Amino acid sequence: IESINDNLATLIDSNKRLENKVDLVSSNMKTVILDIQLHHAVLADTINIMKDVMQYVMTASLTASRAERSSLVHVANEYYNRLHIASSRLINGYQFNQLNHQVQLMSTSLITNTVQTDQQSVSIYKSTENAKDEAMPQLEIWNFSTKDQKLVLSLLDEWYSDITLNAVVEQWENAGIAPSKNQKEYIKILCYNVEEIGELWNTCRLPHFNTFYQKRTNKNGGVCIAVGKHLKATRIEVNIPNTVVIDVAGLSEPILIIGIYWPTSQQRDLDEILPYVVDGTILSGDFNATVKKWNSPITDRRGAHVKEWINESNLDYIPSTPDSSKRSLRNIDLSFSNMSTISSETLFFGTSDH
Repeated sequence: IESINDNLATLIDSNKRLENKVDLVSSNMKTVILDIQLHHAVLADTINIMKDVMQYVMTASLTASRAERSSLVHVANEYYNRLHIASSRLINGYQFNQLNHQVQLMSTSLITNTVQTDQQSVSIYKSTENAKDEAMPQLEIWNFSTKDQKLVLSLLDEWYSDITLNAVVEQWENAGIAPSKNQKEYIKILCYNVEEIGELWNTCRLPHFNTFYQKRTNKNGGVCIAVGKHLKATRIEVNIPNTVVIDVAGLSEPILIIGIYWPTSQQRDLDEILPYVVDGTILSGDFNATVKKWNSPITDRRGAHVKEWINESNLDYIPSTPDSSKRSLRNIDLSFSNMSTISSETLFFGTSDH
């Protein structure tokens, strides 16, 4: 029964993700088709206008007398107005397409910097409302279904109002530190699942941090460890997919950080990272594994395997608050260590699904 429950939970979770992706693809395809149809219609209209201009205006203006040419001014103005309308239709369609493109690919166009004053908050709010006001009538004109309109509106709300990665880092750095008698120098570690649409790694930089990144085995995302520049961090080269290992000096004692991502589709041998589990190790990442004792509703097959390996490797689970996955009650973002003076918490902000 437990195995059946595990499979059902996995199937339901996969179906939800698949439905969301299908909806997004459907909306994207409809936008592209409508955009192409709009451009084809306007370009065809423009070509016909130019043909008429060449046939009825240009020829007459070259062969008619001066008095006769004056009568062509009115005709030329009419053709100008038709071209102006065609141009406006193209520009409006292009602007909406750009807006939709930005919604899908960028989350920082309006709130790159943290809002500091009420005046800035009002300005961003007005900009957000303007974006919605401009987009929604276009969706109605282009006969978007109510479902697709709600989808676009939800994307606008999320990308223009939620917190940025830089703001996450700032809030994390400002978090209070509990006193500890055994620890001479504090270190704060944030395990954060960043939701990204498109490939943004070439443009996203965190100030005051050195980043160590490994591409993911599928087409999106990867594993990244960002270490404050006041610390000396050295990357340990490993030939293990979805794994980054960093040695950090400059503290009371050196520590080794292992960051991993374990997608549901990947077969992984955890013993591959065992040689790097030394004294002062912190292992953290998205394991996609659930263990009932680790704040998940059930223990699935992968969770049982991870728990057994953690015990054999003399690592301890670092307790955190439950529900690190926004799509379910599972706690799949896990951290472990063989250091005794460690505590953790879950930060509830950001647009990721974790």
